[in-house]
Amino acid sequence: MSKSLTKRKLATKLKSLHPDWELSKAGTSISRKYLFPSYMRGFMFVTKVSVHSEVSNHHPEVHLTYNYVKITLTTHDAKSVTLADFELAAKFDDLYTLSTAIPIRPHNHY
Repeated sequence: MSKSLTKRKLATKLKSLHPDWELSKAGTSISRKYLFPSYMRGFMFVTKVSVHSEVSNHHPEVHLTYNYVKITLTTHDAKSVTLADFELAAKFDDLYTLSTAIPIRPHNHY
């Protein structure tokens, strides 16, 4: 079972992430909203997030809308935030940087 982090460790780890990451009021999860120019770009990001989540066997809550994706991370067996959540958050930030750095040309497959 994963270990819960102390409030001090939570604050330190949160500062190591992108400033858009937020700790929930209850202190049991972290979340971030990622902005995209289109639904399809957000969908592509969610696909990458899903693959990395499956490989790490740690699954976030994902909310996809037209121009943003909101990800919430918590460790269910610990009922709080653990190092696994911060590791995955950092990985998602890297994926976002890569996802937004590559321009996508419009295509018409329909």
